Amino acid sequence: MAKAIINLDYPIKVGGVETSTLSVRRPLVRDMMKARQNKDEAGAEINLFADLCQVTPDELKSLDFGDYAKLQEVLKDFTFPKSPPSGEE
Repeated sequence: MAKAIINLDYPIKVGGVETSTLSVRRPLVRDMMKARQNKDEAGAEINLFADLCQVTPDELKSLDFGDYAKLQEVLKDFTFPKSPPSGEE
């Protein structure tokens, strides 16, 4: 499964260890369905990103907003790629 690595401008603690990168896996349909069970749109997005990055929602909430925007951009690129995957047209 494809992943993206996000370099954080402002490191966060994950599992008590400071990290300056997050690995984000591509979302599956079940991830989107699980996220949509949350009635709060912002909470649903936080929970989705936490699952995709394998961190807790509280750890994710400590992200700088600029770094959070990078996560949103990665999800957008996973969902609506700029070009078709290699071998497809």
